[in-house]
Amino acid sequence: MNLSNKIETTNGVKINVEDLGGTGKPVVFIHGWPVNHKMFEYQFTELPKHDYRCIGIDLRGFGDSDKPWNGYNYDAMADDVKAVLDTLKIENAALVGFSNGRSNLYSLYGSA
Repeated sequence: MNLSNKIETTNGVKINVEDLGGTGKPVVFIHGWPVNHKMFEYQFTELPKHDYRCIGIDLRGFGDSDKPWNGYNYDAMADDVKAVLDTLKIENAALVGFSNGRSNLYSLYGSA
């Protein structure tokens, strides 16, 4: 099952999310600059074969997500990611961040 949709954050920004669905362990992919979630296309092809649920997020300003004038700091983007995780009720996920995607995860969960 392939679910591509937009999730609205608390500050009204619509974030594009591709969720392959399934019941396996969720793996959430956060891209870096200047790409979008499609940079993980190879992982999206292979990981579901091994019972992983792949979820790709286009950060604000990238891909099919909204492109507001402001909010391009790590805290705002981390809040966007949290809104997606909360909406999808994702718990105990493996979080994969590339470049500034990794930095957004540090803002969300700290560096520990």
